[in-house]
Amino acid sequence: AGADVNMKDDDDETALIKATENGHGSVVKLLLRAGADTEAKDERYGKTALLWASHTSTLEPLIQAGANVNARDWDGRTALMLAALNGDTPLVEMLLKAGANADLKSDYGDTALKFAAVHGHATVVEVLLKAGADVNVTDKHGATPLMAAASCDNADLVEALLNAGADVDAKNEDRRSPLSSALFGHGRTALMIATERGHTATVETLLKAGADPHVIDNDGHDILWHIDNNKELPDFDKLLLTDLLQKAMMK
Repeated sequence: AGADVNMKDDDDETALIKATENGHGSVVKLLLRAGADTEAKDERYGKTALLWASHTSTLEPLIQAGANVNARDWDGRTALMLAALNGDTPLVEMLLKAGANADLKSDYGDTALKFAAVHGHATVVEVLLKAGADVNVTDKHGATPLMAAASCDNADLVEALLNAGADVDAKNEDRRSPLSSALFGHGRTALMIATERGHTATVETLLKAGADPHVIDNDGHDILWHIDNNKELPDFDKLLLTDLLQKAMMK
């Protein structure tokens, strides 16, 4: 009898998973022709071969073989989320074309758009928005893609999300987001997050879009308090941001 094509090795991975993980497209095709199970998962991460795909040469044959493009790992993440996190535009485009759901959430409530935004992957964000991804989606702690973008000092990305309809004054709900330590504090907006991080260009972009500089968080702190209490922010940046926000408050 022939060897079992779906047998797992000492790492609890099938040959198909191993070939995909290592980028061996020709081997992936060979294994698929031999009847390899596309939905088998490794025990450590709960990933199918498709979730391990890091190049179109391995992803394409898996899609053609009918692999589930919305399969999830143990953390509820899909291949689209992982590709977005890595800023891999070709993989994101291929997965969307194959029917990947852009609005699925991980176990922490994060979507592909949130992953792309928090890592500053502007091109991927653009592709996801064009595909209809929900720009105001929130994670389990009320954090939005705009808040994520505000934390990573990318004013162009923030502007793209605002142009797509992001709620400029949305507030988060808890002290911590599992995706980004920058998104903490009760009832903080994107403007508060950008201000505390010292992202002047992003603050200007948010104010131009109508962000409320008078906002108060759930702990009763205004935006100037967040500047004063950031011990890591250089004095020059504090002065610049304070002047910028005070002028906005007087309008």
